[in-house]
Amino acid sequence: MVHSCCCDGGSGGCASSPSKKAEVSKPPEALSRLQDALKSARDAAAKEPNNAERQYQLGNALFDLQRYDEARVAYEATIAISPQYGSAHCNLGLCLRFLGLLPQAIEEYRKAIAIDPKDVTTRYNLIAALERRAISRAS
Repeated sequence: MVHSCCCDGGSGGCASSPSKKAEVSKPPEALSRLQDALKSARDAAAKEPNNAERQYQLGNALFDLQRYDEARVAYEATIAISPQYGSAHCNLGLCLRFLGLLPQAIEEYRKAIAIDPKDVTTRYNLIAALERRAISRAS
């Protein structure tokens, strides 16, 4: 099964959502909703550990709470189950970027683009990561 990347309008977790673009502080009521979503996602992933979509949703819930190390594990689990899941590669790239692992982030963006070459958002993320890498090399 091939999943399109990041902004396919599918299961949420689009890389263009505010929580996927930058670290954003959350108001208390939003934080409560995100924690509820995480509990639901954890329960669903626990019931169906070999379901790529459940692992992906768990990654999204963790990412939205800025728990990037944990989200990374969930996206890696998604990819282990479904290697052609482009959105998981894209969102894994975002996690890696926020964790300061730029070379690995670039690699994941490239994998996502190989799966869905027309995905503009992932291309943007790749360009931004390449620019950041160039700037850090120049300094």
